[in-house]
Amino acid sequence: MAISDSPIKTLNSAVAAQTPPPIEALNAAGASIGFANMRKAVSAEGLSGAMIYSQNCYDALSRAFSWRRLDVCGAADLKAIASVPEDDITAMSREIAYFQSEVAAARYLGAVTGAGASAAEADERIAAMQARLPAAKPAEAVEVIPIDPDVTSPDLETPANADAVESFNQSPQET
Repeated sequence: MAISDSPIKTLNSAVAAQTPPPIEALNAAGASIGFANMRKAVSAEGLSGAMIYSQNCYDALSRAFSWRRLDVCGAADLKAIASVPEDDITAMSREIAYFQSEVAAARYLGAVTGAGASAAEADERIAAMQARLPAAKPAEAVEVIPIDPDVTSPDLETPANADAVESFNQSPQET
């Protein structure tokens, strides 16, 4: 994969200008941190938050390179790629483009080669991270409760809070 994208060239140059430390093996702890942080970012803010996290991660890497930080960024991107929804993605075209696997791999490749490693070594690191990527948790079963059109609030239909609604409706209300 050639490094042709301008932000990737900038990342490559910024890392190379730092005189990076000697090449280190994949940092498993760094990869775990990347997976966990991206899971939190996606849960809290969706793919937009994931994109911001990734951009900030690589920005920090361009200023102070470390192999551990590189593995945090790479693992985070892998987790985000796995989090891309398969449907209804038209509203997130920027985020989807950012997390295409080839684009994310190019970001990682740019940093790795800027630090003096080869493209083959970058591929090996990505493969090692992919092997550590936690499996997606199955979606929880959701009970579908039909809504009675005669009831104005769907909250009144929810069995889990029916007692609380009943209690609230019976308590004296302050005005």
